[in-house]
Amino acid sequence: MYIFASPIQYKTETGYEIIDNTVVESQKDGFAFENKANDIKTYFPQTLSEPFKIEQDEESLEFSPAFDTTGFSEAKKIIFTNMYGDRISAVVYSREDIDLAFYPTKAGIKTELVLKQKPYGNVVAFNVKSTANSFENKRNGYITFMKGSETESIIYQPLVQYENENGRQLDVTTGMEMTKEGGDYHVGIKVDENVIDHTKYPIKLDPSFELYQDCIPDSTVYSGRDVNNYLANYAVVGEHPLLGEGWHYSRLRLNWLMTLRPKDVKSAVYYTKLLCNTENYYLRAYEPSEQWGSMGLLWRNKPEPAGQISGNADVSNGYLGLPMDGFVRECFGDTSWQKESVGFVIMADGAEEADCYAVLAASDNALYAPYLRLDLTKLRGWFETKTEINPPARVSRQRR
Repeated sequence: MYIFASPIQYKTETGYEIIDNTVVESQKDGFAFENKANDIKTYFPQTLSEPFKIEQDEESLEFSPAFDTTGFSEAKKIIFTNMYGDRISAVVYSREDIDLAFYPTKAGIKTELVLKQKPYGNVVAFNVKSTANSFENKRNGYITFMKGSETESIIYQPLVQYENENGRQLDVTTGMEMTKEGGDYHVGIKVDENVIDHTKYPIKLDPSFELYQDCIPDSTVYSGRDVNNYLANYAVVGEHPLLGEGWHYSRLRLNWLMTLRPKDVKSAVYYTKLLCNTENYYLRAYEPSEQWGSMGLLWRNKPEPAGQISGNADVSNGYLGLPMDGFVRECFGDTSWQKESVGFVIMADGAEEADCYAVLAASDNALYAPYLRLDLTKLRGWFETKTEINPPARVSRQRR
């Protein structure tokens, strides 16, 4: 049995269908391609002179390159190997100096820029149009578009992959600046000049443009950054030279979804995509000493670890697996939901030196959201349909 941190299905008039982000020819006027099956639709133009579009009901987000697109090929649908080594159905526009790949995620479009030679500058810019009426840029890994007090859509800061004398590296400190001109926005993504000047090519970076999804909340705290990061789509765990020490707090939804006898859980493993690591330490999960709030969690108010709940992590096919059998059994045995609500914190043991860190996909990563694998002796009991988050007592139960 698998429990996912973000949707893998979408609702239709006849029930639920599996999300399928295969790129197919578009039925929408003015676009060449679209994603095959999702309630969040993504559209790709024939040429880069036209915008990309993401829409769901009345919400939409459009974006287009704000740099010279002369000489790029027209849209071509291919199976593209992204910077993490996965083969993705994508739309590619090519030029002698740069390839631009765009592919659907479950919430929008990820852009991968492949710089094949040194560019003239270190800023990549996009023009953006949103149905939201304001934006927030707290320089914490993402820019949010707001409609009133509600988050409508997000631009996620890219990771930058490059190679130097020490091998393949991943820069997590890229900056983003946003300005508004009339009803349109202009976002500039600034790559470290040292990366531009002193690395081998190609250099790859992958900003994402997405509509907001209500995922299981998590949050990362850094000793060198006094800002909340609960909507970031990746977490740096360990010792980073600029961010400082990073701890990643996460939650499960077990009794929230169903009841199950603890003894029926044979094993439980939490999996998340390992985007980068230095392999010099161990990642383990610990139980926090007290409850925490994802929207206000900072290094200065973080709960300390109270006890180890996982064995050593295992890495397979690019995913980090944290075994936590006993903790999951305790969660199913706690009908108050407090055990799973307090959740766990992922930390690095033996990471005393800088540059000794891992980069993990967080719950808001619409391409690589974490999931929990349960091996069970049998499945029985009630499933629960969430009707309202607060208060929990108003959750209704339905037999499936």
